[in-house]
Amino acid sequence: GAEEPGAAANVLEPVFETAGEWEKLIDVLEVKVKHAEDPLAKVELLHRIAGYYERQLERAPNAFEAFSRALQMDAQNESTIQNLERLAEVTKAWPKLAALYEAEIVKMQDVLQQVEMLLRTARVYEEEMQAEDKAIATFRRVLDVEAENPNAVLALDRLYERGQHWKELTDVLRTEIRMANSDQEIVALQFRLGQTFEQQLHDVDSAIEVYREILTSDPNHGPTLQALELLFAENVKPIEIAGILEPLYRVAEQWEK
Repeated sequence: GAEEPGAAANVLEPVFETAGEWEKLIDVLEVKVKHAEDPLAKVELLHRIAGYYERQLERAPNAFEAFSRALQMDAQNESTIQNLERLAEVTKAWPKLAALYEAEIVKMQDVLQQVEMLLRTARVYEEEMQAEDKAIATFRRVLDVEAENPNAVLALDRLYERGQHWKELTDVLRTEIRMANSDQEIVALQFRLGQTFEQQLHDVDSAIEVYREILTSDPNHGPTLQALELLFAENVKPIEIAGILEPLYRVAEQWEK
C-alpha cells in the first residue's frame, strides 16, 4: 500500500545520511515528498533536499530547483523566498525567478499577497535584471490592484524620471500630490509638476496652471515666483502671468519691479 514506500524511506533515510550517500538520501526524501499529505511537510522536505544539493553536492542549480517547487506549494514562505533570491544571485537565475514569481501572482486570490509578490517581482526586474520596461509594467500592475501603493508610486516616479517618460511622470506626480501629508510636501511636488510641464513637455499653459495653484496656497513660494518672472521676462504669456503676479506684488507692494 501507500504506507510501504514511506515506511521504507524512513528506514533508509538515517542509513544513507550516516554513510554520506547524498544522492540516495535525496532520492529517499523525494519519495517522502511524494507521499506526504501535508503541504508544509512537503515544503520542509524540499528545503532539506535543497540543502543537501547545495552544501553536500555543491549543485546550486538543483537547490534552486527544489526551492522553486517549495514556492509553488507555499508562496508565502519567507525562508523559501530568501533562499531563492540568494541562489538566483549565485546561479544568475533571475529571469527564472521572475517567471516563477509571475506564475504565483496569477494564482493568488488575496490582494495583499498579490501586491507583495508584484513588488518583489518588480524589484527583480529593476535591480537584478535592469529590465526597466518590465519593472514599470509590474509597478503599474500594483497600482491596478492598489491605486495609491506608496512603494509602487515612488518607484514609478524614479523610473519615469530616469527613462524620461515625462507625460507618465506628470500622472504619478499628481498621485503623489493627492497622497502627500503636509502642505510643504504638496507645494514641492506641485513645483516639480510645473517644472516638468514647462521644461520637459514645453507645455507652458499646464505649467502656468500649476504655478497658479501653488501661489493660491503659498503666495510667497520663491521658486514659483521666479519661474513665472522668467517666463514673463521671455515674453511668454505676459498678460496671463501679469494677472497672476500683479495682485501678489500689490499685496507685497513690489509691483515697481
